[in-house]
Amino acid sequence: MFNNAIDHSGGATIHVHILRTAVDTEMSIADDGVGIFKKIQEALGLLDERHAILELSKGKLTTDPDKHTGEGIFFASRMVDSFDILSGGVFLSHTFGKEEDWIMERERFKNGTTVYLKLSNHTSRTLKKIYDQYAPESGDYGFNKTVRAREAGTIWE
Repeated sequence: MFNNAIDHSGGATIHVHILRTAVDTEMSIADDGVGIFKKIQEALGLLDERHAILELSKGKLTTDPDKHTGEGIFFASRMVDSFDILSGGVFLSHTFGKEEDWIMERERFKNGTTVYLKLSNHTSRTLKKIYDQYAPESGDYGFNKTVRAREAGTIWE
């Protein structure tokens, strides 16, 4: 996530906060750039930032294919217990074990993007288990499965 902020945000500053307790570890990464959803919206010519979230939640989306596969955010969001992105006036929330991601709107937060991650210190989840869940049965390490997103009671795939 830090690398994405460097390569994509166009911002000047990144703040990282990590809190580890006996139970879990929480991390936030915040930049002062253009905002992830706005950047995707503009790059793909989408109607609004909510559409950018839908494209992002599918995985395999990047605005810089020379440096990124577009799978980093997708897999990072599946490796932790909770993964949230707040950018502009839009909020994306993914909770491990839940079939659907949530998209919420709120008053414009600030410039930039903030990513929140939380992981139990005692998880049995491994990178291999996560990759295998989304990899095709051929054994190729690309992925081809998608998830559903929910906004105000509407489900998109």
